[in-house]
Amino acid sequence: MPPRPDWIKSFARDLHDPVVLQLTPEQRWVWHAVQLLSKSFSELKGFLVSNGQGMTDREIAVALHFVTPQDQQMVAAALAACTDAGLLERTPHSGYRITTWNDRQAAEIREPVDNVKARMRRWRASKKAEEEASGVTPLRKR
Repeated sequence: MPPRPDWIKSFARDLHDPVVLQLTPEQRWVWHAVQLLSKSFSELKGFLVSNGQGMTDREIAVALHFVTPQDQQMVAAALAACTDAGLLERTPHSGYRITTWNDRQAAEIREPVDNVKARMRRWRASKKAEEEASGVTPLRKR
């Protein structure tokens, strides 16, 4: 199995998503950070799990480097807001689950760069052959 990449997909549409826009700026930051945590902490895609157990609000806050009680309360409130908005759901044994994970993080099969280069070379050669066979030279932009 190939190694998991250390990245997630993030969408520009989140800037205009009415569900995300109802969150405060702090809550939006926590929402984005929760997506990152889900990728880095769990083999269960979209779940916030550590050592096989669902992460508590406090564990999530500490993982986000919020250690003061006030900051931990802010994270707990942000998680509650994300849950109320439908971005997260609380599961009985698995902690939080990102409700749209499968839609947002669908795996793509990427073609190796060498294959892309070879495919482009073949496509350009076929286009050139078509132009030569037609006897018409297309106009080229300068």
